[in-house]
Amino acid sequence: MIEIAAIISADIMHLDDLAIIILLVMTNAVVRFFQEQKTENAIQLLKKQLAPNARVLRDGTWQEIPARELVPGDLRPYPIAWR
Repeated sequence: MIEIAAIISADIMHLDDLAIIILLVMTNAVVRFFQEQKTENAIQLLKKQLAPNARVLRDGTWQEIPARELVPGDLRPYPIAWR
């Protein structure tokens, strides 16, 4: 919508309006870029904090295995929810 306003402003030679619209679009792009960078950094930090290993009771013994290898039937030392 704002791009259409920029085209119309350029077409009818309202250069002041065109300059303001372009400035707003560029400001929006810069703010969006920095917000996306901040979001990406937060996601990476959360991924680092995920537990890469899990302690489970498997085949009668406690083992520490990579979390991606968990299967139904593995028991954790602490239940997820106490009832």
